[in-house]
Amino acid sequence: MTNTLPQLHVPLNLQRGEVCHYAAAAVMNEMRTETTRVVSGGPSFRIRIFKGFTYRLGSSSSQKIKRDVLEEVDRGTLYVTNKRVIFDGARKNTIIRFDDILAVVPHDSGGVEIDKTAGRSPIFAVGDPDWLVTLLTGLLAQSP
Repeated sequence: MTNTLPQLHVPLNLQRGEVCHYAAAAVMNEMRTETTRVVSGGPSFRIRIFKGFTYRLGSSSSQKIKRDVLEEVDRGTLYVTNKRVIFDGARKNTIIRFDDILAVVPHDSGGVEIDKTAGRSPIFAVGDPDWLVTLLTGLLAQSP
């Protein structure tokens, strides 16, 4: 598969024997937990004991609701070489070696999720996510 893939010249310092096969504009997203607080309460009233001191009667409670939200981390260029995935963003650069990748799966949002051995798994939104999944799956199968 490596022989039939395009070899791109990119403005990166690649390692010895490393060849870039893919470069595209991308948005890096991550799943984050968002917590919101909901306050609910029943009837309540205050009794004035004396000036400046009141006593409150009634009940109220608060609940924390957690949900996972897809959040944009950065925009930049995604490069795929024969050894690693490189994201060159405006605020953050990320390098994922093939040894650290557990799986490459299409995400519900239309992007590509790269499951890693440690840390958060980034979700890259690119123009053709199916081609990126196919490319990465093939390269991962060939990597030693």
